Amino acid sequence: MGLALDLDKKFSPFASFEIYYHLNNAEFNKNRYTLGVEFDLKKRNELDVFYRIQQDYNVNDRERSYVIGIGFSHSFKGTLFK
Repeated sequence: MGLALDLDKKFSPFASFEIYYHLNNAEFNKNRYTLGVEFDLKKRNELDVFYRIQQDYNVNDRERSYVIGIGFSHSFKGTLFK
């Protein structure tokens, strides 16, 4: 589940929540909370900067991870399918 706001043409903040369900054990085992900003760059390029907290549960050694991430994407012009 995610939420994004288009406040300006140059940047958009976003937030998301993910939960993982392990099918073999029939239990939830991880969740992630992410906050970030997406920046529009020139020529169909985008840069994402985010902060994520990932937490494992229903395991012996519970672990919490803190992640700072950067993502880059490029949109190609044209269509793939007609």
